[in-house]
Amino acid sequence: MYRHYKQERESTQSIAAKYEFYAHIFNTEFNISFFTPKKDQCDLCESYKNALDEEKEALEDGYKDHQKQKELSRKEKAEDIKSCKEPNSSKIVAIYDLQAVMPVPIGESSAFFYKSKLNCYNFTVSDIKNTTTRCYFWHEGIGNRGAIEIGTCVFEFLKNIAECQPNCDVIFYSDNCCGQQKNRFILAMYHYAVSTLNINSVTLKFLVRGHTQNEGDNAHSLIEKAIKKAKKSGPIYVPSHALRNVSIHNFLSKEYLSATQFDTQLSLRDA
Repeated sequence: MYRHYKQERESTQSIAAKYEFYAHIFNTEFNISFFTPKKDQCDLCESYKNALDEEKEALEDGYKDHQKQKELSRKEKAEDIKSCKEPNSSKIVAIYDLQAVMPVPIGESSAFFYKSKLNCYNFTVSDIKNTTTRCYFWHEGIGNRGAIEIGTCVFEFLKNIAECQPNCDVIFYSDNCCGQQKNRFILAMYHYAVSTLNINSVTLKFLVRGHTQNEGDNAHSLIEKAIKKAKKSGPIYVPSHALRNVSIHNFLSKEYLSATQFDTQLSLRDA
């Protein structure tokens, strides 16, 4: 900004203030600041916004198509949510996502930076109809974060839905991670769930890449704030300590997954 200010002053043959004076006035005399995005921005949208005029012409068609797909996906999601909340509706709309890795041990002391970390994973499934979010928690000593683990969590959720609300039609929304959602193992799990559980159908819909913000992000934000607050009271040493901060609100429930539960899904990979 200072360079633009200096160029503007030089174009009018005026004297430009020194950088230190400019920074002092900018930081103390104006109630403005630079916006920091709270979430990751879409690569395609940002590349178009930051492109030069000549480059924008080449990117314009793809950008417009991308924006159209984004609006269509959000519209379809809104329509599904509206229909599932109608009286006597058999639809269940759920949105699932894997939270960012939570390493332990962590604390306010700088000594924790040099300690070896055990990564903990939290997979959330938000039931829009019942306004609840179920958290499935495990660490890397129990399982990874691939198709087997994601399939286990989703199947556990479907079993609960089949018991509480039988004969329903489940619609899932998720991001576009191929290793976790877009693969034959997850499709095999859905087929097995419909064949064995009291569920009429399962439909999986994907949000547009770069615009996968969803209701599960609210739960992730609350959990991250709880962990940040807990760190001030004392270090978080083991996964069970991190798990305490997962179920902090009434709409959140938690389940600590075991290695045995992941083993039951391995047959899908062998099939």
